[in-house]
Amino acid sequence: MAAIVKSKVIVLRKIEYGDSSNIISVFSEKQGKMSVIIKGARSGKNKKTSSSDVMNLIELVTYQKENREVQYASQVDLISGFQKIKSNLELYKYAAAALELIYFLIMENETHEKLFRGIVRLLELIDSGKNNPKLLFAKYFLLLIEEIGYKINFSECASCMKDIINENKISFDYELGFLCKNCSDERMENNYFEKELFNLILCLSTKKSEYQYTDKLLDTVIIFFENYIKYHVPEFKGLQTLKIF
Repeated sequence: MAAIVKSKVIVLRKIEYGDSSNIISVFSEKQGKMSVIIKGARSGKNKKTSSSDVMNLIELVTYQKENREVQYASQVDLISGFQKIKSNLELYKYAAAALELIYFLIMENETHEKLFRGIVRLLELIDSGKNNPKLLFAKYFLLLIEEIGYKINFSECASCMKDIINENKISFDYELGFLCKNCSDERMENNYFEKELFNLILCLSTKKSEYQYTDKLLDTVIIFFENYIKYHVPEFKGLQTLKIF
């Protein structure tokens, strides 16, 4: 059964198709990630060409059929192009990394309304230029980890359920999670976790607006998140965007 659907989407990827068309991968609030073909997007002065650029927030009208891998767009209207991000390499780096996470870790047609609202807000905040893009990205990365089913418990030892927030010595197991000192000492191998690093990740999981951190510590947080996801999703090979820039 076919349906005409209007939705706000973020453009994740764009590739040329045929002589004049484009196929875009988009992320929407209600339909999740999907592929859409825009016929004639590269012909003449078709406004759909620039409207469907990567990282744009657009309103998309699609003619959809179930079980069809690629849907067809009948209308594309630009809502925001986030031009400040695209004109600043440092801002672009972390905005693009967030899109990369969605592209590789979200399944087709899997609804993630919170992640969609989060990515729109992330791009708006980065575009404002008033916030540290690396901090915003780390916060979104943690949200994505939680939303795709790999939430990390920061309050209790994964083994004995003891409160660990005030523990001075903890370790981390990629399979189990955070472990208290006693449970860590009982293991043959331990990956002890710096308290400063633990406290920052704990803060990122809250709605606090004030953080104590260094750029180096934020880099360590992002690498930790990358390694954690690579352990649970072997197909994910890490953030290529951060390696390029």
